[in-house]
Amino acid sequence: YFRMLPDHNRILNEDEVFITAKIKDIEFLVAMRFPIYFGSDLIKRKPISLETLERRCNNQAKFNFYRKLKNCILLSTKGSRSSADMMSGGDFDGDTAWVCFDDNLVNHISPSSPTEK
Repeated sequence: YFRMLPDHNRILNEDEVFITAKIKDIEFLVAMRFPIYFGSDLIKRKPISLETLERRCNNQAKFNFYRKLKNCILLSTKGSRSSADMMSGGDFDGDTAWVCFDDNLVNHISPSSPTEK
């Protein structure tokens, strides 16, 4: 489980996340707010590496924010709804997310419309 945080620097694209866990090269991960309320609360996102974030940052202070994060999943704030909001109206006030990197599950998840507010 990871604490959900917003990407206030707006470095992440709408379909991307940054996760502080050491993970192998994976194309996608799935995450859902915990506890889950609806099956459509599951989101599929592309994880971005710390190295990619460093290349995208335009100053060291911004990059240091990402480098110092622990036990969290950083979610994009771009788009009409944040990824957190798509998960049963989640927000960034301490909500946690269950995250799965296992290709046996991730590859079976197809995009679906988020639950309406």
